[in-house]
Amino acid sequence: MMNMLFSRFLGLVAFVGFLLTTGFASATTWYVDNFKGNNTYDGRSPEFLGGSPGTGPVSTIRLAIDRSGPCDTIVIVPGSGPYYEEIAVGASRHWGTALEPFTILGNGAVVSGDAPVPPAAWEWVADDVFRFFPPRLSGSLLLLDGEIVPCGEAEGSNEIRALKVGQWSQFGGWIHMRSDSKQKLASLPLRVTSLRSGLSLVGARFVRVKDLSFEGFSIDGVAVIDSFNFELSGVQCRHCARAGMSIAGASTGVLSSCSSSANGRFNLLVDTPARIVQSRMSVDDDGVLRSDLQNVPWTLLESAFPLPRNGFRASAGMGAPYIPRDANCFEGDR
Repeated sequence: MMNMLFSRFLGLVAFVGFLLTTGFASATTWYVDNFKGNNTYDGRSPEFLGGSPGTGPVSTIRLAIDRSGPCDTIVIVPGSGPYYEEIAVGASRHWGTALEPFTILGNGAVVSGDAPVPPAAWEWVADDVFRFFPPRLSGSLLLLDGEIVPCGEAEGSNEIRALKVGQWSQFGGWIHMRSDSKQKLASLPLRVTSLRSGLSLVGARFVRVKDLSFEGFSIDGVAVIDSFNFELSGVQCRHCARAGMSIAGASTGVLSSCSSSANGRFNLLVDTPARIVQSRMSVDDDGVLRSDLQNVPWTLLESAFPLPRNGFRASAGMGAPYIPRDANCFEGDR
């Protein structure tokens, strides 16, 4: 009897070892192309090969994620422009092994969460101040020609009148902005952060994301919660209202050759007890400020309007974040 149990135990150990070293034989590569792809295709080929419903790339990353399973790889083609969507990778199906992680290869693609401000959305408030109601009640950013529009410090109806021409602020859910005229304001190609977070890793294990950019989200570009052995390589985040990258919970992972700059409140926020190892990580617009912290719990803190050269602080250890109060462009969020 003991010999039989021991034999079964050895067989189980061998099977687990086989899975850890070889991965899953059924691991699949999925292809995404927002120019040539179609969500009626099966996603199994980078080019359309015909057939019904069609062998070829899908057009959205979200559908490829929905169809994928353990140890799969998703290959994204930069396509004809940004992918306007949110990506969520969870513990139930999206995980890998040490030798065969669940992988998203961005190939330089951009995932965007901003949306155009409709010219007709603006309405007059007082003097030369106009307003519109954005997709999010707080934590918005206004963008113009790929840059953040300067934010004023108005927090009440009286202070809104103190906004300078070209400045804006969010109060009562509304975004207020001073302009010479409504016609001039409506003619500007303004965009506003709309979707919540670009990439969410929640309870994920052995997930690798490479060469993918996230910009224009109303919360975080990348949000990692309770995810283990993740790797972000060549990931770039900017113009996100709260944080470019946020690592929270009992997460452990690696940030390699990533950059996070020109975000609303935090460029990089690592909340204890999360642990990361990082190399060649740039968290400042001019690339001067770099942290060399390795294998310790730490928190990189605020980089707010206006973005200062020393716009973050780091603490190796436990403790509450340092939150300066001198650039409040957000409501109900402190």
